[in-house]
Parts: sequence; C-alpha cells; structure tokens
Amino acid sequence: MSNDILLIAEHADSKLTDTTFEILGAARSLANAAGGQVIALLVGNAALASELGGADLVVTIDDPGLAEYTAEAYEEVLADQIRERSPHVVLIATTTQGIDLAAALSALCEAPLVSYVVGRESEGDTTIATAQIYGGKIMAEVAIDAPTAICAVITGSFPADAGRSSEAPSVEA
Repeated sequence: MSNDILLIAEHADSKLTDTTFEILGAARSLANAAGGQVIALLVGNAALASELGGADLVVTIDDPGLAEYTAEAYEEVLADQIRERSPHVVLIATTTQGIDLAAALSALCEAPLVSYVVGRESEGDTTIATAQIYGGKIMAEVAIDAPTAICAVITGSFPADAGRSSEAPSVEA
C-alpha cells in the first residue's frame, strides 16, 4: 500500500472536465496530508496531460480504441493501473462515466467503494470520507483503512480552482 492518491481524469470534446479539476484539488489535499503523490490517469487523449499540473504524475493511456469512452475498454486499462500502482484512494467523479467505472473497478480490484462522497480528510493512515445517503438527508462518515479504496465524488463538492495549476506535471505514457 502506498499513500498515493490516484484520480481518473475525464475529458469531453477534447477538453478536461471541471469535475476532473475538482477531484484533482481533493486529491492534492489528501496526498499532502498522507505524504503521498497525486497520480492522474488520463485515458484516450494524451495531449491533455500538460493541463493537469496539479498532479505529480500524469499517466497517459492512449490508443485509437480508447479515443471514445467504452466501459469495457476503460475498465480493463484502469484496473491494470490501479493494481500496479496500489494507491491508497482512487477518486472518480460521479458523472455518467464515473458511475459506470466506480463499481466495476471496485469489483475488478477487490477494493471497497464509497459512493456519493462530498467530503474527505486524513487521520494518520486512515482517510475519512463523508458520503450522502438517502438523497443527502444523512451524511455518513466512512473510515477507509483498506489498502486501496475507491471513492465516487459528487460533482460540485470541491472547488475546481483548487485543482488547476500552470505547472507542468511529469508525464508517463
């Protein structure tokens, strides 16, 4: 297990989505508290990697077959990266694509899934995720002490500006 925080970067129409920057800012905060790195996985459009300056490392997975989102292809390549890198937490936005991926990656990687996350903090080696249940009527605090866990973050829960940076990240193809 590492203290790294991994996030799945999303793009549409050759642009990174605002939700990507939201979870990038959340990942930075968690990684700083845990003493790990922020690793962004960018599937299908490597040209966007330079825009992810808030990450320590951007891993690009580029192939013509991945240019457009398909659940089966994305699940396979992302699960391989999660298994290989063993991050403490994987952050995914609760977009149409993210909802598709979160449960599948949880099953493929045998990692617990916390859905509808609206807050997070670190307490030592444990990450505490605050999740909405019953349509937001109840907030549940979930302690993540598994080697790797997946958090599906509700869009709009974190400021997008926190994930934006003009610095150039390290990029690995």
